[in-house]
Amino acid sequence: TLATLQTKIVTAGDPVRIDSNWTVSGIVTADDRSGNFYKQIVIEDSTGGMTILIDATSLYAKYPIGRKLYIKLQGLYYGKYGGLPQIGSSPDNSGAITKLSPAKADSAVIKATFPNPLPSHHFSESFRHACKHSGPHEWWRLQYDLPAI
Repeated sequence: TLATLQTKIVTAGDPVRIDSNWTVSGIVTADDRSGNFYKQIVIEDSTGGMTILIDATSLYAKYPIGRKLYIKLQGLYYGKYGGLPQIGSSPDNSGAITKLSPAKADSAVIKATFPNPLPSHHFSESFRHACKHSGPHEWWRLQYDLPAI
């Protein structure tokens, strides 16, 4: 699960390369269609959510909301931005995780079934807090009929 991955990877803030042959799965719950998530998608399972950074636009066409994805993590990087977990490529000079190249995304992000119901749980408190303080929380509330936060 996504929560299990987060407990296995201990980071003091610096991105960590994943060398183990791990795979996680989740349902796409946010994409770049609305313009709120530029070059990224968000996946969730019943335990939490995670952002996947991909250096491409129109990701909604390939990874629409409701699509189940498997993420092959070996060779990718895990880190946090604003306290929220994300997966991407090697860090840049500032230490921030960079976006996966389209070719790398094609080999690491495996499309599965579509459509799927969105996870029925509420977002984690840290994710809700970030959305509340970054502006798009109304979009989230309206998109998924969540209670106001």
